[in-house]
Amino acid sequence: DLLGGVDPQRLVVLGGGTAGTAAALQAADLGIAVELFEIDVHRLARLRTLLPGNVVLHSMPNDGLADAVAAADLVINTAGLPARSPVHLVERATVKRMQPGRVIVDVSATIGGAVETVERLTSHEDPVFSVDGILHYAVPNIPSLVAPAASAALSRSLLPYLMKLAQKGILAALEHCADLRRALVCTGGVLVDPAVGRAQARPWQEARAVLPTDRAG
Repeated sequence: DLLGGVDPQRLVVLGGGTAGTAAALQAADLGIAVELFEIDVHRLARLRTLLPGNVVLHSMPNDGLADAVAAADLVINTAGLPARSPVHLVERATVKRMQPGRVIVDVSATIGGAVETVERLTSHEDPVFSVDGILHYAVPNIPSLVAPAASAALSRSLLPYLMKLAQKGILAALEHCADLRRALVCTGGVLVDPAVGRAQARPWQEARAVLPTDRAG
């Protein structure tokens, strides 16, 4: 019980991938008001078909993000920014505005990444630390709590992508599968990951614009 008896009414989720979507769905089922922020417009469109009406979706960057985080009872970050990034989705000044006893869960478990106040990683034995009265949970590899089930689920999730790569080849698989393209960071010396580009203030391009066409695929 990370919230120590506090009944969470407002949840902010950063990132609409598998972990963020699952968190939003579970919270929505409990009647919690959820705001989810996602950078990928195509993923946002998909989320609108997956999530119920009490999940409010926002694109990023978004001027309302800081206010939403400051008012939240629980913040779950699933967005990946590099460690000790010069920019953050949740800045220290925003954390100071949160009510004491609220919680930030950093699923990405990155020191100084998306959440500036994640100053160290934690463990299952010692899972939280406090910054400005806000509890931070930053345990790497959370699924290791249920390792057999997590391994089986990961294998089931990866298999379709491995099959695409094996059957089509890398280039054709990337061309036809948006999920694989989102996992691509760079190709041919060109950065294609927008999160890394923004975090490092480096130019980037859309993957489909720079990937060579696999005529044989």
